[in-house]
Amino acid sequence: MAPRTKLPTHTHPGMQIERVEAGTLTYTVVKGEARVTKANSTELILKTGKTVLLTVGDSLVEPAGMVHYGENQTNKPVILLSASLFNANQPKAILTIPENK
Repeated sequence: MAPRTKLPTHTHPGMQIERVEAGTLTYTVVKGEARVTKANSTELILKTGKTVLLTVGDSLVEPAGMVHYGENQTNKPVILLSASLFNANQPKAILTIPENK
């Protein structure tokens, strides 16, 4: 993800798992919840309306249909490793319109 970039609000048609390889990702759950595992093995559930900074070694699990977005608010790129657990013919992301925007 390029520096100073915000991804549009979206969902995935199945579970998605990601790990931060470089940089700092600002990650926000708009609706639903995601499971975050920090590099030091601390686990947390990120619920609707919450934001977390994810750094190198942190990972997250996004269930199908959970609405979220990520931002790179820094001047350095963010590199994520991503595994998508859904049919190959489905789109990787489905754009949504936030309810309160």
